[in-house]
Amino acid sequence: SWKGHVPQQVKANFDASVGRNIGTGLGVVYRNHMGQVLVAAAKFLRHEYDPKVAECLAFRWTLLLAA
Repeated sequence: SWKGHVPQQVKANFDASVGRNIGTGLGVVYRNHMGQVLVAAAKFLRHEYDPKVAECLAFRWTLLLAA
């Protein structure tokens, strides 16, 4: 569940999903200290990555979007 944080901070939640013979989906949601969605994004990759690699890609993408 979502928990509040310091007002000057933004919280990012990310995830990845791997579909067999389909590809990999990445998603991220950025929220303010009140839980309001600031930005949400999703991305599809036409490659079936290992789930652990997919999670790392989602984390990397989350950082790149925030920069």
